Amino acid sequence: MTDDQEIILIDEGPAEVSFFDDNDNELLVLSFTVNHYETYDNETIDTETSGTIEQSNASTWISSSPDIIEVDDEGSFNALEPGDTTLMAYDENEQLVAIYEYSVTGIAQPGNELPATSNYLQFSSYWERADRDDITDHVAFTSRQPGDSVRFQFQGTGFQWYGVRDQYTGLATIYLNGEEIDTLIRTVLPKRMCNCMSCRISNSTPTLLPLKLMKRTTRLLTIEIFI
Repeated sequence: MTDDQEIILIDEGPAEVSFFDDNDNELLVLSFTVNHYETYDNETIDTETSGTIEQSNASTWISSSPDIIEVDDEGSFNALEPGDTTLMAYDENEQLVAIYEYSVTGIAQPGNELPATSNYLQFSSYWERADRDDITDHVAFTSRQPGDSVRFQFQGTGFQWYGVRDQYTGLATIYLNGEEIDTLIRTVLPKRMCNCMSCRISNSTPTLLPLKLMKRTTRLLTIEIFI
């Protein structure tokens, strides 16, 4: 247990945690058993994907986020919205027997605006939520860590990348199917609400584009996407 009263589970077995006041008087005792369950590899699927999980000893299923993936007692599931969720299988004795983790990705369509809080955007590493811009009423996610990235899929021929007004410059590399295709540089100009950089794919026919923006420098990078 940490100084912040965070309980860290290390190994299986019975455990007991006691809480005391400043005079060493016992206030509360928590008794519990730590169990380990195999968590199956995180699988990434698209929205509107359906399937059935084969788990022989499962009697009921529960989704941690039924608005993202719904599942019935037979293990049949439907992916509804982008986001991360966990599907848990229980046996006839209501004991947890299996855990499955899923990431659902969405495909943005032409004309869509993806705010920084959208589940269509998958941020990795140390992104932080920035203050809301008082003029545009937009919120961005910011990062100063090289290697941080954001991923998304869209149906179209390109996108625009905006940043919140009065933030600093940012530099990112664009990857399409893992191949570097371009670099975006965003520079804020005085007295501008916001500015943008556009990325246009050479194919004029709207196609499915799985993209990754990788941060390259320690300068602040802010993300909002407009398809």
